Amino acid sequence: MHYNEALADKQGLSEAQREALDVVYEELFSVLARPTMRVPNPKDVQAVVTGFEYVLQALWGFSLDSKFHRYHLEIAGCTCPIYDNYDRIGHTKQRVINGTCPFHGFSDEG
Repeated sequence: MHYNEALADKQGLSEAQREALDVVYEELFSVLARPTMRVPNPKDVQAVVTGFEYVLQALWGFSLDSKFHRYHLEIAGCTCPIYDNYDRIGHTKQRVINGTCPFHGFSDEG
């Protein structure tokens, strides 16, 4: 099980919704652990992870809001500052990006 069972109970999720959460989390964690094995172009990994985050928000019954997205910070090999970004979750959509991060950066260096 990859989800918070107490939260699932609180949200009144059905067994089918819980099974769907497990499937989505399994796929998401697979991408996070080995991003370039699952997504050929590193620049596309963030978009794939964002898609998973929106699906998870929908399955949980939450509003779709990227201010609460956090998994893109857990991509293996991401060099963006984690703690600076965790402080922003829930407050803003803006994140602190390392320009040479292979998944979030805008530079071809590194």
